Amino acid sequence: MELVQLVYHSQPAANLAGSERLAAFRAIHKVAKERNRRECVGGFLVLTRTHFVQLLEGERNVVMATYERIRRDVRHTHCTLLDIAPV
Repeated sequence: MELVQLVYHSQPAANLAGSERLAAFRAIHKVAKERNRRECVGGFLVLTRTHFVQLLEGERNVVMATYERIRRDVRHTHCTLLDIAPV
């Protein structure tokens, strides 16, 4: 089993402004927290005024599947992988 740490950033979808962006962040966090616990993925999610930034850590295949699911999420755009490295 190979453990990795993955970091990416993305931008909230253009149709998410102000309080809608915060609501989307809360919804993402609620679902991700439970799913990540079940799949043994750790990490954190940050929302700035202009970006989501997330660090994921866990077994490589699970982290990569999580990242692919995130990339397809319509609540954000321009998903950019910043780093992936063994833990």
